[in-house]
Amino acid sequence: MGFSILATTGTAQFLKRDGIRANILPHRMAKEVLFRMIRERTVHLLLNTFRSTLGHSDSREIRRAAMIAGIPIITTAAAARYAVAAIRSLRKGKYDYRCLQEMNKRN
Repeated sequence: MGFSILATTGTAQFLKRDGIRANILPHRMAKEVLFRMIRERTVHLLLNTFRSTLGHSDSREIRRAAMIAGIPIITTAAAARYAVAAIRSLRKGKYDYRCLQEMNKRN
């Protein structure tokens, strides 16, 4: 879809199973690098779930920093799937409007 993805090792392996390529960010560097990228606004969309191996308190700090920087945050795998579907639809120029509750009834 034209995006560059930066992920920790486990997440990158998970994405690879679905054919999604990600640049690997080693865990020992993840928090420091991510906060720098957020401050510099070189990250444009953040997927950060509570199941992240960075830990719950780190996840909260990351989400807070992204929110302050005005960077959109996706916090669940379901929301990430919907975001990908929405981006694909927008790029094709074919889309309609539905509420998430309606979409969840179908899935």
